[in-house]
Amino acid sequence: MKKRRAELFVEESLSHFSPADQQAFRLLLKGDSSWLTAIPLGDCRFQDREFKIAFKTRLRIPLVEVQRLQVQHCNCRPNGRQHHELDHHGDHLMTCKHIKGSERTVDHNKIVRYMSQLDNAARVTTLIEPRGKFVAEAEIQKPNGIIQHERRFLDLWSADSHVTANGRETLGDVSGVHGVPISAYTREGQNCASLKQALKKRVDTKIAKYREPVERLGYNFRPLIYETVSGACHEDMEQVITERCTEIADRTGLGVGLVRFRWKQRLSCIIRRNVAHTILNRIDRLHTRSHPRTKDQDQYNELTQRVL
Repeated sequence: MKKRRAELFVEESLSHFSPADQQAFRLLLKGDSSWLTAIPLGDCRFQDREFKIAFKTRLRIPLVEVQRLQVQHCNCRPNGRQHHELDHHGDHLMTCKHIKGSERTVDHNKIVRYMSQLDNAARVTTLIEPRGKFVAEAEIQKPNGIIQHERRFLDLWSADSHVTANGRETLGDVSGVHGVPISAYTREGQNCASLKQALKKRVDTKIAKYREPVERLGYNFRPLIYETVSGACHEDMEQVITERCTEIADRTGLGVGLVRFRWKQRLSCIIRRNVAHTILNRIDRLHTRSHPRTKDQDQYNELTQRVL
């Protein structure tokens, strides 16, 4: 079977890489790229700055915007511990939970809203952040041995009992995971965790936390997990999208493949915009921190000495 010219070009290019870099790049090639061909409307519209960051992070190109920052560390290690150095791929900016700002919550909520809109398009009744009878409780044993009841709030309720095997409705929880980047690969190619492993680890965590209390309420639990580096989704999330797109296609008379491609393309754009949104906002915040306000004379002198 003849190889395509593009495949030959990739093979020739990869031959100059180390084995570890080859393995990492092949993982990235398997990721999602449908956002590049989306019609720029609604969720699929990118500003110039967003598109540049989205493109670079997708292909693991170092971010000049981070390299130019005067502040090259994050203050997420208090109590005298060494500061965390900022990597030039934006990985720490994406994952640090201690940087002030609501980017992580905003990005998470956009994916929840997307899944809810997909339910609505398939005429499946849905609720975002359901309360009341949908709140699960789990018994937690504290270090002192006391057992407490902890409330578990989930992101989405779907009345999809007509398509589930056991005829139950579903409670789902959305979560994004930042997969192992190229910078985490050793030159010898050892300890290389794949993006699939990163997805599975997050799914296992969600199942351990939610499945038992949710099933006790009489609902199915579905972890809706996606990965930010490649844009890949876990098979449970893929299954939900396929089920909803099949219902949309049956109702509208369109092909299932076409409906699914459009909805997946939109999700692809949302994920890439979320990545760009988080990194850009945090770069801007660190940039402000690296330039003191000039109302204070001491800060002004410090600034001018550094610039001059």
